[in-house]
Amino acid sequence: MKKSILRILCFLAVLLIALGCWNIIFKRKDGDGIYDLKKYYELEKNTVDVLILGSSHAFENFNTGTLWDEGGLSSFILGGSMQPMWNTYYFLKAALKTQTPKLILLEGYATSFTDDYSKDSHIIKNTFGLPWSPDRVDAVKASAPKERWADFLLSYTQYHTRYKELSRADFAPNQGNPLFRDWKGFGCSMQTTPLTALDLSSVTESLPLSEKTEKYYRATLQLAADAGIPIVVLVAPFTAISPDQERYFNRAGEIAAEHGASYLNCNLLLDEIGINYAMDAADTEHLNYRGNRKFTSYVLRYLKNRYELADHRGDDRYATWQKNADYVRQIIANQELTECTEFADILPRLQNPAYWVFVSTAGSCDPLASPARELLKDMGIPAGEASILCQLQGGAVLWQASDENGRELYLRTEPHDFHLRQSFDDTKVSNTVVMDRQTYAKVDSGINIVVYDTLSEKIASSFGLDAENGYAIVR
Repeated sequence: MKKSILRILCFLAVLLIALGCWNIIFKRKDGDGIYDLKKYYELEKNTVDVLILGSSHAFENFNTGTLWDEGGLSSFILGGSMQPMWNTYYFLKAALKTQTPKLILLEGYATSFTDDYSKDSHIIKNTFGLPWSPDRVDAVKASAPKERWADFLLSYTQYHTRYKELSRADFAPNQGNPLFRDWKGFGCSMQTTPLTALDLSSVTESLPLSEKTEKYYRATLQLAADAGIPIVVLVAPFTAISPDQERYFNRAGEIAAEHGASYLNCNLLLDEIGINYAMDAADTEHLNYRGNRKFTSYVLRYLKNRYELADHRGDDRYATWQKNADYVRQIIANQELTECTEFADILPRLQNPAYWVFVSTAGSCDPLASPARELLKDMGIPAGEASILCQLQGGAVLWQASDENGRELYLRTEPHDFHLRQSFDDTKVSNTVVMDRQTYAKVDSGINIVVYDTLSEKIASSFGLDAENGYAIVR
């Protein structure tokens, strides 16, 4: 009898372990609403000074790197795509279980929502990241009609068929993405969509918020007040704003004042912030990397003038915020590199210490003759070889193909393999730069340059200087 009970217990233990591993692999890991909560709970307790809440208008517009670089603020963004106020309320309840922030920033876009329920994908993103608790149950009940509660409470029903979607990211730590190592919830939009602003300064009247939105908006403001945490409601700039949305935002400001909360509608402060939608918009709803830095710098100045917020730069306890800022700054540098159209502008950017720069000559390019010689010299590559193949970092030559150094180099990193090879035949010298079996070369005659970013672990740029066209840039 005892053996039978023991066998049953062992079987159940193995089954639970197997189901736990299955769940880890198969569960949804969306960055907008699920994975941000996971990373939040990994933080040391009470290290988040500024908690930012909201929809994509929060996590694509508040630049956590800028808040650190310019103010040393330890901030974190918890948000989900199209997150309504009821989900924001439960996100805040979950957040306060492990952190006691000095300040809460609530992005107010969702105060203009009029629907009582979101579509399924948004319900999933805004509830599945919450840890199992009565609050998660209540969040699902607020998010879906009663007849759909089981669909979202039993979350495995939404992802148990993900077999075809599984990838390396489902098995690797941090989804195999360096973005998530020290992530603080921010997603930086790199694209630029030239747009124009709509002047709504004359819209001064208010519209009542939807009953459900107002209920949870007030509950969120009250939750912060009960915790003794000041809260600032901000509406981030976006071009698709309508007159009716502006009226909802006016009402949101009135409600914030009733609760003693500060309120800023930044759509009315574009000139003060310095936003130019011709350059600063990613799309009609979000700012790009130029715009979010301007917006965040403005918000930081506003906060510093009104609240006592510690500068944690140089404090080892907050080292992950420094790493996050370094990463954000680096991916923006990568984008700026790809947008350069003149080699004179590219050249100083190649000195970035995070870059491996692979330089190779091709075809009829003579590295000993002008203008190729001057271009190579500007990159810090010495004269002497009739064909150039080398690796640079921070302006210094790490390796160059030669009889002394060899004509072949293998580099192995955790995510990538590199192979540089210089080969000869009776008529020519051939240089090849390969990463993960892909050969990188933009011109058949001239200078090929491949820039690998060791922080983001991606090719930041690959371009050629075409010898047949005055060494013009070819991307």
